[in-house]
Amino acid sequence: MTKLCIGSGNQKKPGYQTVDIKPPALTIWDLNNTPWPFAENEVTDIEAIHVLEHLGKGQPELRIKIMKELYRVCKDGAIIHVIVPNPFHSDFLDDPTHCWPVTANTFRLFDKEFNKMCVEKGMSNSTLGLDYDIDFKIVTEYNLTDNLLYPFPTIFSKTFIERYLINSINAIEMFIEVRKGE
Repeated sequence: MTKLCIGSGNQKKPGYQTVDIKPPALTIWDLNNTPWPFAENEVTDIEAIHVLEHLGKGQPELRIKIMKELYRVCKDGAIIHVIVPNPFHSDFLDDPTHCWPVTANTFRLFDKEFNKMCVEKGMSNSTLGLDYDIDFKIVTEYNLTDNLLYPFPTIFSKTFIERYLINSINAIEMFIEVRKGE
């Protein structure tokens, strides 16, 4: 089975097939082009560190295709490790190549269990997992904070800072399980 590091840039990740639009990646591929050059159910792990926000070219249809490819190439139980900039942080807003504001809720919309609960409760959430037969489950999710905030004593709790102060969470880290069994 294959482990992928997509959008690998200049990094070499031992044990992973690196994929990027340019060398030194082992596989040179524009991830906006689907299908990707990997077989169905081939991949056990994907590292997607600061790459998804660069994909999709601002086109919802292309974003869906990318989610479908993530799902297609992964085997049941595969783990996708994602880190993306918080779309409300200046790190996201300042980079002109950022065109997809990915959040944990982006992946929840492709969680069939969450979709079914929304339908049962009459909620108006998109049911993209059911619509496209994709099932992602967020196993863990972290808000990564600006390092400058926390070395200093503060009267505010970390939770308050994360929730109410702009630019306090600069990235979101998620570990997502691919579910293909019914």
